[in-house]
Amino acid sequence: MSKTTSRSAAQAPLRARRARPAVAGVNQQAGQENLQAKVDAIHAVLALKSPSIDALSRLPPSPRQFHLWIQSQFSLSSSLPAVSLRMNSPDTLKNAGVELQAAVQNALDAVARANGGRRLAGGKDRISNLRARLARSEKLRKILEGEFSDWKANAESLHGELRKIKAAAASEANKANEELARRELLLQEERARVAELTKALRKFTPLRRRV
Repeated sequence: MSKTTSRSAAQAPLRARRARPAVAGVNQQAGQENLQAKVDAIHAVLALKSPSIDALSRLPPSPRQFHLWIQSQFSLSSSLPAVSLRMNSPDTLKNAGVELQAAVQNALDAVARANGGRRLAGGKDRISNLRARLARSEKLRKILEGEFSDWKANAESLHGELRKIKAAAASEANKANEELARRELLLQEERARVAELTKALRKFTPLRRRV
């Protein structure tokens, strides 16, 4: 092997070692740009006038989710352009500048506040829904109570009329019984009178025959 070839072979690892810092720098730069893109994507969604629940649910709620966040040419909202976000190592953020670290933390804090507001709004909606249901139930209760009072009054009126009818029927029955007893007595008296007259007539009949 010639001296030139040997020298070139010996210098190859050296060139590779010299190239690594340049590649690492490029990777670090790309990683920081990815972090900044994630921060910008978060603020873009939160800047919407009325971000949808779906858009808010896509935002990372924690540092771990922030690092794992992947978005491949997909819009976070219909009013936002598509973004491409890659997963990054926590070391990428650790090696970034203080300014970028603060930007990431501020973005995550903003997400937390947005989610807290969404939960609060959900709680308010639930309270409003419960109040509306309570109002409807109260209205229905009043209607049912009114109907119950009407039916109760009607039932009491019918019972009163029934009592009157029963009393009138009892009175008529008593009158009928009294009349029946009176007529029975008259019948008995007439039967007794017929029997008496028949007996008297029999006494005179033999005398008339003898005469």
